[in-house]
Amino acid sequence: MKVTITNNSKANQGVWTDEGLVHIEPGQTIAAVIAKDYEASTKRLPFLSIRSASDPLDHDGDGVKGGVANPSPLSPGEEADLIDAMNEDELRDFIERKTGAKPHKNAKLETLIEKAKVAAAD
Repeated sequence: MKVTITNNSKANQGVWTDEGLVHIEPGQTIAAVIAKDYEASTKRLPFLSIRSASDPLDHDGDGVKGGVANPSPLSPGEEADLIDAMNEDELRDFIERKTGAKPHKNAKLETLIEKAKVAAAD
């Protein structure tokens, strides 16, 4: 978890990060990634102020650059409009996501488009 940590105590404090043990001087603020095994225990320390340091490129807040920030769902009509622009793989993924069933591996493009439109309408 990427965070900023401020040491509010009068003594040096150590924090386990992905880079190893890091010592923080009194009043010092650092940016670090807390080691997974130590996240809970580090957050409980009353003399450390810990704030999320989200990366502006982490759009979905999972700690990894990329992702999509909770897009608003498309209406069935909007989905149907996009179907004509999908390639075969996208159509197969769309149908499986909407129906829970994979289309037949030999299904023709026209069949996939029709199944996708039906799935979008449901």
